Amino acid sequence: MKKSKEEWVGQFHEILKSIDKQHFSSHDFIGKFCKMYETEWKQLLERHKTDANQKVNAYIARMLSLYANDLPIQKLNELKQSKNIHASTSRVHWWEKTN
Repeated sequence: MKKSKEEWVGQFHEILKSIDKQHFSSHDFIGKFCKMYETEWKQLLERHKTDANQKVNAYIARMLSLYANDLPIQKLNELKQSKNIHASTSRVHWWEKTN
C-alpha cells in the first residue's frame, strides 16, 4: 500500500482536526491515526513480523515529520515523556498547532 503525499497530508489534516490540544505528542498523533484509520493501521502492522508496533509507530512519525511543512503544525525542539497506545512511556517529539 503506497500512498501519495496528498493522501498522507489529507489524512493528517483530519487527525489534526480531531486533536483538541494545542500541544501534542507523536504518541497522541499515532493514537488518533490508529483509531481513525484502523484498517490501514492493521495493514501496516501485518507487513512487519518483528517489533511491528515500534516500526509502524516510527513510520507514521517519520511521515508526520516529512510532511510537517504542509500541515498547520511545527515540531517543538524538545523530547518529552509521553505514553503510547500501549501505556508504555518514552521520550518523543512534541508538536504545536500553528492555527
